[in-house]
Amino acid sequence: MIRISFLSAAVLMFLLTACKDEGFFSEPAPAGALSSLSNANKAPEYSLDWINKAQIAPGENTVQGNDIEIVGWAMDPDAKQIASKVYLSVNGSLFTTEYGIAREDVAGYFKNPAYNNCGFVAKFSRSLFKPGIYSIGLVVVGANKSSYFSSPAEQAILLKL
Repeated sequence: MIRISFLSAAVLMFLLTACKDEGFFSEPAPAGALSSLSNANKAPEYSLDWINKAQIAPGENTVQGNDIEIVGWAMDPDAKQIASKVYLSVNGSLFTTEYGIAREDVAGYFKNPAYNNCGFVAKFSRSLFKPGIYSIGLVVVGANKSSYFSSPAEQAILLKL
């Protein structure tokens, strides 16, 4: 996982308000969402940056509030461009994200304008989850829509609810 941790508070607020659909909430991925795709057996380029406006830390991240909002970025490591789709993995179950959010900071860091819209947000009602610890990762569908990349299990982020 590549982590860019130089975002200022102003940039964070912009990112959190840059969602294309303010009413967006993540839903379970369609059954068989990956069944027609080949596993690239490779990690995507990605970062899980923020949970409820707090920077994600190694280890457990305790979540407060009624909603859970996870913000980050991801891209296709082979095509060196944005992916076609990003799913958030919660204890191995896939959920939709809103993908294609502007992340000029990431494009600037990698010096690749193709990464300008590599941001994503996943948002859930806290009431959907029982108290406990949840493992969070990503599955990124390649730009070619024929393969996918999974974040390594050992790099999963832990959420404590």
